[in-house]
Amino acid sequence: MKLGATGFIVPFMFVYEPAILMQGSVTQITLVLLQATIGVILLAAALQRYYFGRLSNVLSVVLFGASLLLIYPDLRLTASGLVIAGVILAFQKSRNPNPKSQAATHT
Repeated sequence: MKLGATGFIVPFMFVYEPAILMQGSVTQITLVLLQATIGVILLAAALQRYYFGRLSNVLSVVLFGASLLLIYPDLRLTASGLVIAGVILAFQKSRNPNPKSQAATHT
């Protein structure tokens, strides 16, 4: 159910950025596809509340916001979303240095 939510958001990406439909220059298409892919991955991580370790409610909401910033095609918003996701990644890596051992203990 949670991962299915991305299926409702992805169609809006087509409306905001026609390059996802392969209309535009090769550079523009590549950048938009990369941006959309990272945005969807972050959206799924926020909804699952797991991003290199378990996420608190606050970090999950912040990561959800960062994913939405990546989905909307604006360079400043994309950069902001990447910075926010990077800060959360650094925090998660410092808090959970070895997520594989944590995952193995929960199964």
